[in-house]
Amino acid sequence: MPHLRSVQRLSGRNSHPKKPAPGIALSSSSVDRFEDRVIDWIALETGTLPGRVSLTSRVPDDFDIDEVETVELFEKFGEQFQVDLAVLRDHWLLYFHPIGMPITYPFFIPVVIGTMAYFMFPEAVARIPAWGDAILFVAVLWWACRKFHALHIKKKIPINVQDLVNAGVAGKWTKVPPGW
Repeated sequence: MPHLRSVQRLSGRNSHPKKPAPGIALSSSSVDRFEDRVIDWIALETGTLPGRVSLTSRVPDDFDIDEVETVELFEKFGEQFQVDLAVLRDHWLLYFHPIGMPITYPFFIPVVIGTMAYFMFPEAVARIPAWGDAILFVAVLWWACRKFHALHIKKKIPINVQDLVNAGVAGKWTKVPPGW
């Protein structure tokens, strides 16, 4: 399970001016400027054109970044904008897939089905040629992977750029799990 960890700044320079201390009321124009800074920062960090990043862009879905890059993005975000991400860190798997999700979960489904079929119907299974076994195995594996992925997608709490802006203004992660 990934954990957001403190990353020490390699350079003492800060490319963006500091935002006001958390809890200080920001004017509408200050919030707009802060939104623009977050959008520009995300575009720079993800290698996305700034015009393609909006407040409704989903992280990491709308950017070409993987699980490890997502962890790094949030680490840098917390550091760059002085945001406490403890709540996000504590509930990471409610928002994102685990890093390097193994194929073992969907892989075992066709193996178990095939084993059960072999023991329940040995004569029928024996008549299926090897290429037929391979096709059945791949078909069941494909189905299991799609089903497994769909179940995990439905359970995830989506995060968009607006959530990052809200956290930056508040100085802490504000999109908490339901009922928390």
